[in-house]
Amino acid sequence: MVELNEYGEVFSKVYDRYWNEFLEIIAPQIKIIYTKMGYNGKILDLCCGTGRLVKYLSNQNISVIGIDKSRYMLEIAKKRNLIGIQSNKVELIEQDAVSFSVESKMCMVVSVFDSMNHIKDMTDLERCFINVRNSLEEGGVFLFDLNTKKGLIKWKFIDIEVDDDLVLIMHGDYKEGNKRAYTQVFGFIKGEGNCYQKFDETMYNTIFSIQDVIALLKGLGWSEVYCTKEDNMELQLENPENYDRVFIIAKL
Repeated sequence: MVELNEYGEVFSKVYDRYWNEFLEIIAPQIKIIYTKMGYNGKILDLCCGTGRLVKYLSNQNISVIGIDKSRYMLEIAKKRNLIGIQSNKVELIEQDAVSFSVESKMCMVVSVFDSMNHIKDMTDLERCFINVRNSLEEGGVFLFDLNTKKGLIKWKFIDIEVDDDLVLIMHGDYKEGNKRAYTQVFGFIKGEGNCYQKFDETMYNTIFSIQDVIALLKGLGWSEVYCTKEDNMELQLENPENYDRVFIIAKL
């Protein structure tokens, strides 16, 4: 069963407004790797959301394909990347990460902001990885991040934010033995005619063993796989489970 989040219309607007600071750190790191590897091909942004990373990369004169399951996220992404789409630098496709396919080969596939944690289990994660492998050219790189168990067991919180046009309530929880954490995000945002629209979404994160994920990648043909940090991707972590979040770089 595929269980990636498919965010609705109202929440997609809220998501685009509040969940964007992460890219200020990771986007330049992706560009550094792209340049260092000597690439000049396309990058696939898997689970591209509202297209912020797509726009950053296309502004660096890189051709980008963005894939996401939510058509509402993609609607925002299309508006944000209108110039890139018109100049054939950007292509946005509505597909699921577990079953996607692309016609051309990529030099890099990236999937950030714990998108891989949204996948239900190792079976579907393997299906996703096979699709990534099939979409990469030889010598290509797959870069993604995972929240670890250490990070996800901290998802026990309640946070309330109030702005002039929005009330946002977040409730996170993790139950031992469930192998999943979740954050329920709900509230109201002012829409047209000063009418408030309700949103209510639950974001799940599956706990994956980093060791098992690395073994899976190597079994599917990646010759070099290592864990690193978002602010220094040349650093290879010896004990990735000791960190709340790790990045995994897999090279063919």
